[in-house]
Amino acid sequence: MRGVAGVLVVMLLVAGSAVAGCSGAKKTAETTPGAADRAPGETTTPRDGTSGADAGASLLSFPDIYFDYDRHALSAGAKTTLAEHARRLETNPTIRIRVEGHCDERGTSDYNLALGERRAQSAADYLVAYGIDGDRITTISYGKERPIDPGHNEQAWSRNRRAAFVVTNDTSAR
Repeated sequence: MRGVAGVLVVMLLVAGSAVAGCSGAKKTAETTPGAADRAPGETTTPRDGTSGADAGASLLSFPDIYFDYDRHALSAGAKTTLAEHARRLETNPTIRIRVEGHCDERGTSDYNLALGERRAQSAADYLVAYGIDGDRITTISYGKERPIDPGHNEQAWSRNRRAAFVVTNDTSAR
């Protein structure tokens, strides 16, 4: 079944790429990680607000949360979003997630990797404090290496300062 689910995910990604190509938005491998960046059984929330899913996961949407410049503290809006994530995780106890920390392009790679980790950990800590089992959550930092917006202005930078959530359903995680 996993092979069939993987084929379906790839087919959906290809179809989504064709639709995205028609929108006029320029996307590259650096700015839009593809299926090759994900392990089998993983899904992510597409940036258009719809949810991604595989055969083992319900259709869940885990929108990104955003951070102020050079900060990892959670804003009131981020806490509201994380509370919704926690409620969804409570009602779907088999779902496992990875929290990915991201930064804008300013600062060194090493600094941004550390800041991205603090951002991911802030989100994970909030979910654990809410009552989600920490064994269901992993974190990783991509620093400034995977921007969602390739622009070089405050609007782009504010979109890149985020924590993204990936459904992994990997029982060997952690």
